Amino acid sequence: MPSGASLAQLATYAAFGALLVTLSRHPAYHPVPAGDALLQVSIAHAGVRLHPCRRLSAQELAARAPNMRAAFKCPRRRSPVRVSVALDGRALLDETVAPSGFARDGLSTLYRRIPVAAGAHLLRVQVGDDLRAPHAGVLREFEVLLDAGQVLSIDFGPQRDGIAIS
Repeated sequence: MPSGASLAQLATYAAFGALLVTLSRHPAYHPVPAGDALLQVSIAHAGVRLHPCRRLSAQELAARAPNMRAAFKCPRRRSPVRVSVALDGRALLDETVAPSGFARDGLSTLYRRIPVAAGAHLLRVQVGDDLRAPHAGVLREFEVLLDAGQVLSIDFGPQRDGIAIS
């Protein structure tokens, strides 16, 4: 026969379990507002170098220590990356993202979640990685049919042939 202490312990565990079950179901979490879809923009890309690499002369190489004799000197700073997203001609996102790192030589990263109305839309995404050439970069247009509650991801990567949606 169980003792009073073990019954109290069992009751405490049961109450804690009931609390966990209740809190795991309420309040209900909806990542997308009712009747809407969600655009999820995720970009991590390094802009072009602001200054080109240059080949060191034979005299410059000879003046360096043997372990420091790289043939090229490349400035580290990179251009910010500009990202713009438009839906049916209406701008949803237009941001310029600075490169990360102390020397501003890392990736420019952007993550945004944008609720939009469900239905058929024309999606226009442009990513420019050289601010010295503002009209250059990658531009893609997609005809998308978004269902209510659907999440559409927009990614960018040169290894994926530029802009990809999924």
